Amino acid sequence: MYLDEIVPVSVPALMNFIEAPVVGRFEDELRDEHVTASRVVLMDIHWYLTLPAALKLAARIKRINPSATVVAGGLTASIYARQIVRHSAIEYVVRGDAERPLAALTAALLDGGDGAGVPNIVHRNFETPWTYAATADEIDACQYNNVDFFPTLKERLRLLHAQVGSRPLSTHPYGIAFRNGAAPVPEDVPQSAAASGDVFTRRIVPRSAGRLGDDLRRLSDDPAWRYVNVFHDFIGTMPPAYWRAALPRPLDLRVMYEMSTCPTADALAHLTASFAGGILCFSLDRHYNTSLALCDEDELIARIRQAQSDDRYRLRLAFSRIMEKRNPAYARTLASVVRATGIMKWDGSWWWTDFPRADAEGRGSDADYARFAANGGRRFPAAQRRVPDRRMAPTLFSRRRQPRGGNPAGGRASFSGARPTPPRRKGRGTCPFRTSNGPAPCNSGRPRRARSRDICRARRRDFPRREPLRRNRRRRGPSAGDRP
Repeated sequence: MYLDEIVPVSVPALMNFIEAPVVGRFEDELRDEHVTASRVVLMDIHWYLTLPAALKLAARIKRINPSATVVAGGLTASIYARQIVRHSAIEYVVRGDAERPLAALTAALLDGGDGAGVPNIVHRNFETPWTYAATADEIDACQYNNVDFFPTLKERLRLLHAQVGSRPLSTHPYGIAFRNGAAPVPEDVPQSAAASGDVFTRRIVPRSAGRLGDDLRRLSDDPAWRYVNVFHDFIGTMPPAYWRAALPRPLDLRVMYEMSTCPTADALAHLTASFAGGILCFSLDRHYNTSLALCDEDELIARIRQAQSDDRYRLRLAFSRIMEKRNPAYARTLASVVRATGIMKWDGSWWWTDFPRADAEGRGSDADYARFAANGGRRFPAAQRRVPDRRMAPTLFSRRRQPRGGNPAGGRASFSGARPTPPRRKGRGTCPFRTSNGPAPCNSGRPRRARSRDICRARRRDFPRREPLRRNRRRRGPSAGDRP
């Protein structure tokens, strides 16, 4: 299940590069007056599942305020930039890295320009050269965990951290060790790293260990933050000098740490000693459940057992169910590791069943765009009809700019990002047995009557019918049917 509070990690950093004040809003708090007061709306289309909802949001914004300029960015927007500006209400797309181009384009639009001098821009009438890529110094300057621009998100995150207990969630704050890019990954399955490399035209760019360490120490010293998410595996992929400098002392934080390869014994010991507990997600392969390049089985079992000796951590093993079904050796290794350690399995292939694919120029095809734009928020485009999809309703963020002294017109900008919409499934029946939330849904492939009958039988078995209460009956003594 998705949480509304999960936003792309780069969104705060990009928004904080913009000089003018900005305000973020969720879709349910976005009112017509907010749109009317905005001159520029910035929208993130990173995950391909959000594309349909983002296009609908852009149409709504233009319907309310035709003079507003809608700008989009993100991985999916970068791949289908030409199709988006041609077939939707979105007028600009910033392709690839946007740390500097987005701020420059927003300033130009608020000043009455068209952004023709800004790199990485796709407009309905022109395209600028795709020459900008973020440098290590610019990535070090990013404020990934500063969500002050988004008051509602900040408040919800604080509430989550206050109530979550000992189990971290996949929300801010994040420990960002590097920015993704092209990486040497196998070609046997679709992978985000390969697509990201085609789009962002650079290799992986690491942040400095000191900058990462500063972020983690700042979060640890703030009592409002209880956990941190680290899905950039610097323990397993960076040299010891890096992770020792990034984690020089124990932190008062729990961690959700996702490993992309099997760490060494020293690295794992340093990781577990640096945090107060949390969730450690091991990977069966050396590219985080996206390849057949498996980790050494004996070494992986030894590291899992090492982590199991610390009861502050919950463990799980990330694998790909797609690989398990396709490759017998993969399935045998998975079964052997689980049998030897008893670790919980976690299928990480649900996201990679489909993914936008870019050509050599980083562009997607018209056919793929049409398919993703009409997917109705479905995570699985063709199968798994019997699995209920419990994703939440669309969630969007919007930013508004306050009047600034140098702009007599009072420039305002909004940022919006869409979440997946729940799919409408054909043949979805309801059971006459009502629950507190209404009729019980039936999602199996059987006919509607048979499904309802089966559910009713199962519930009658689990919840036997009680004898009706006898009211307004005066008992005058034991009857023949009463037990002695």
